[in-house]
Amino acid sequence: MPTMQWFGLKRVQYGAGLREVSQLILMTLFAKEPDTVFYDPNTDGIIDEQLGQMPRLDPADPAVYDIECVFPPPLPGSATCTRSTAPARPAC
Repeated sequence: MPTMQWFGLKRVQYGAGLREVSQLILMTLFAKEPDTVFYDPNTDGIIDEQLGQMPRLDPADPAVYDIECVFPPPLPGSATCTRSTAPARPAC
């Protein structure tokens, strides 16, 4: 199967499953370990108040479970694009 076709198939098949499993893991973590919803400064975490990050997560908030699965493209950029942006070599 061509690489790009496999990439599209993987994104469709595994993306939804990984999101659902991640959401279930977070729900279980919050149920079993309620202290994990609080910020712990001993774990090298950073709170950025400009981004609106709170020192406590609300497990009832659906935004906590909004997970995005990003699959990087399997191939580097197009060879024609890299050739056109690369500096021209002097002819010998």
